[in-house]
Amino acid sequence: MSGEVGLARCVAVGLIIVVAVPFALLLASPPRIGGGLSTEQSAAGWKAWREAKLELALFWLWRQQEADGLLRADSHARLRRGESVTAAALLATSFCGEEHQRPHRAKIVTALNALVNGSERDAAVDYPSYTTACLLEAVVRLRPAGWQALARGLLDRLRTLQLSPGNDWRPDQPAFGGFGLGDGPPRDPEAASLVTLSTTVAAVAAARAAGVPAADPLVKHALLFVERCQNFGPGDGGFFGAPTDEWRGGKGGRDQAGRKRSYGTATADGLRGLLLCEATKPRIDAARRWLDENLQPEVPGLLSDFEPSLRLYWTAALATTEVRARWLEDQAWLEARQREDGAFVGFAGAMKEDEPVVATILMIRALATH
Repeated sequence: MSGEVGLARCVAVGLIIVVAVPFALLLASPPRIGGGLSTEQSAAGWKAWREAKLELALFWLWRQQEADGLLRADSHARLRRGESVTAAALLATSFCGEEHQRPHRAKIVTALNALVNGSERDAAVDYPSYTTACLLEAVVRLRPAGWQALARGLLDRLRTLQLSPGNDWRPDQPAFGGFGLGDGPPRDPEAASLVTLSTTVAAVAAARAAGVPAADPLVKHALLFVERCQNFGPGDGGFFGAPTDEWRGGKGGRDQAGRKRSYGTATADGLRGLLLCEATKPRIDAARRWLDENLQPEVPGLLSDFEPSLRLYWTAALATTEVRARWLEDQAWLEARQREDGAFVGFAGAMKEDEPVVATILMIRALATH
């Protein structure tokens, strides 16, 4: 990226400490609630079991790193370049404790190097808004040597990717303030068809992590977009994926009046966006109430074309809010999703959750923040 200092020139790789996976713990089952155990004992047992499952998933994930430092999802052509997958892997890992990160320190540094040096050579990465956002937040959380300069460069790049006045977008346009899936600065009108709530919230999360205040234009403009995705009114308060007229924003379908219906994944993203942008309390309360009333392992409100393909994203998205995905504490549910080698696999493939790398990244994030 222009103006950035390559991470390879500023990161000194220290001593690699290899920590063995506690296989006895990995094979243990968590104490169930009841059975003569106190609530405290049950909670402590589940936490230890979760930590073991998380450790096994992390070891599997970082074993997928290739010689160039990137991780790839080979089942889906758009993800074979590796930048967005690697950035998401770094961000998920950054939410894990130091004891979980330590065995993978050298691989983490290699991945950071690959993304930074690769972007300096070639600005066209897959899903640039999402990749830049994940990398920025990961850099801020992991804090490698020279991270401040790197974060400044990433934040500058992120600003160029917003549908903002700087890219000739006006506040009266539905897509204004959002971030999308396009390949460059969104000056073309077609960019409106690629804008999504999930990408916008990821960008705001990264900016806020980097110290950008709620009064900053990036956040204020994003809030306009986030609010346009909310069905804010009596009996609702949930969200849909985009205020534009295309399929990415309407995974919940439309009601008889033609309005987009609220659905779970968008509402989890929407609540997080409202919190990050410091929105008004009535909007936040309405979104939280919708989630509380519709909480279930299946994604509520989602059309059959997409359910059950987003259940892992739903679980991970809830983990970033104050609403607990209680099924994460269900031994049978979690065991059914994780293979013996540590990888997770989703319920279906329409939204790429059948790809183990994608599914494992989502579940690492969910387990680490639950």
